[in-house]
Amino acid sequence: MARRMNSRNPCGERRYLLRALWTLSLAFVALWLVSSSLPRTHSQEAVSYFGQDYLEKADGRAFRGRLAAGLNALAVFLVLYWISRSGLVARWYGASRLVTPKGAFLLGLISGAAVACLLAFVSFPGSLYAGYLLERQYGLSNAAFGVWLVDYTKGLVMSALMYGVAGGFVAWALVKFPRNWPWLLTLGFVMASAFVTFIYPWVVAPWFDRFHPLEDQALLADVKQLSEKAGLNIDKVLVMEASAKTSRVNAYFAGLGRSRQVVLYDTLLMTHTRDQVNLVLAHEMGHWRYGHVSKGLWASMVGTLMVLLAFRWSMPGLSETCATYIGLERALMILLLVSTLTGYAASPVTNAISRRFEVSADRYSLELTGDPGTFISTQVNLAKANLSDVEPPSFLRWFGWTHPTTMERIRLARGTSSAP
Repeated sequence: MARRMNSRNPCGERRYLLRALWTLSLAFVALWLVSSSLPRTHSQEAVSYFGQDYLEKADGRAFRGRLAAGLNALAVFLVLYWISRSGLVARWYGASRLVTPKGAFLLGLISGAAVACLLAFVSFPGSLYAGYLLERQYGLSNAAFGVWLVDYTKGLVMSALMYGVAGGFVAWALVKFPRNWPWLLTLGFVMASAFVTFIYPWVVAPWFDRFHPLEDQALLADVKQLSEKAGLNIDKVLVMEASAKTSRVNAYFAGLGRSRQVVLYDTLLMTHTRDQVNLVLAHEMGHWRYGHVSKGLWASMVGTLMVLLAFRWSMPGLSETCATYIGLERALMILLLVSTLTGYAASPVTNAISRRFEVSADRYSLELTGDPGTFISTQVNLAKANLSDVEPPSFLRWFGWTHPTTMERIRLARGTSSAP
C-alpha cells in the first residue's frame, strides 16, 4: 500500500535524523556565539610573543567576524528550512505530472542554481561586513568595493554552476536508479571532487587572481634543494599577486597529478625572510609528501556515503515521493538541508582531521629545515600579518579551527606540546 504523503511530512515518516541534526547544529551555533562573546584572557606566554595591544586588537576583529559568521549560519539554516518545506520551481511543472529522468535532471539543474543564488543573496550582508568592511577597518584589505563585488559575483556564478550540475545529477540518479543512487552519487562526488581539485590551479584560481612563476633564483635554488632532500619532484612554484587585494600572507598547495603546484602570496615574499619562506615551502612539501589532498578526498567519500545512506533510511517513502516533480524537489531540498546540517555538525571531526594534517606538515617542515627558531619567528610573523587569533577559546578551537593555533605551533617547535 502506498504511503500517504502530506504537506507536513511529504517525503516519509522518520524524522530522527533531521531532529538530531537540528539539535546539534543550533546548539553549536549558540555555543559559537556565546563563546565568542565571553571575556578573553591570554596566557603570559602569548603576551610575551605578541604584546597586549596586538592581542586586544586581534580579539576585537575576531569577535566581530565570529558574530557575523554565527548569524550568517543561522540565516542559511532558516532559508534551507523554508525551501525544504516550500520548494522553489517545481510548482511550475504541475502537481500531477510524472517525473522522467530527463525532466528530473532539468528540475535539479534549475533548482540547484536557484538555491545558489538565494543563498548568495542571504549571505551577502554577512559577507560584505566580514569579507570587506571588517577587512578594510583593520587594514587587511587593499581592494576597492568594486573589486570585492566582482569577486563575490564570480563566486556566485561558480556556485550556481556547481549547485546546478550537482542538483541535476542527484535528481536524475534518484529517478533513474531508485535502489542504487547512494552508491552512484558517492562515486560521482569523488570523481567531481577529484576533477575540480585537478583543474583548480589551471581554471578556477586564475579566474580570481593573477599568478606568475617564482623568479627569485636564490629561492628557486632553495626549492630544488629542499625538494631533493624531501625526495619530491616540485617543478612549479607560482606567486599569487595577492597584494593587489589584501595585505594577508599565505601559501598553499593545490592540484592533483600533473596540476600539482605550490603557490606563495607575493605578500609573503615581501614581508618574510628567505629562511622563513623556505620554512613555509617545507610545510607545503609536507602536505605533498603525506598525500593529504588524496586522503581528504577519501575521507570525504566515506562521509558522503554515510550521509546518503542515512538520508535514504530516514525517507522510506522516497521512491513514491520522487514520482512527481513537487515531491522530487522537496526530496532534493531536504537532502540539501541534511547535507548542510551534517557538514556543520560534523565540523569538530573534519577540523580535527585537518589539524592532524597540519601538525604532520609542521613536523615535516621542522625535520626538513632543522630550524625551530625560524619556525617560531615565521608563525609570529604570519599571525601578525593576518591579525590572527593566536589563542582562541577552547570551544572555538575545537569546533572551528582547521589549523593548530599559533601558540600550539610555537609550543610544538619548542618541544613542549604535540596537540593536533
